[in-house]
Amino acid sequence: MKILKIHGYRFNELTKKAQQQVIYDFYDMPFDSEDDNGNVVWDYFGDWSKDEQIQYCLENDYYFNEYGTQINGE
Repeated sequence: MKILKIHGYRFNELTKKAQQQVIYDFYDMPFDSEDDNGNVVWDYFGDWSKDEQIQYCLENDYYFNEYGTQINGE
């Protein structure tokens, strides 16, 4: 076994370019919800405010490498 040291960054610690990569990657995973009329609505990470994006990543304990690739979670 070999022990590796990996640097993990929170979303808000990433460069703007790395944050854009996260947003691009998360577009493959839209969230479905219902509107007031019961219709299914697709919600995309990239459409959220920066604060909502940061909060979502914190709540889900996501870490990313310096390029914005997720290194833990689903």
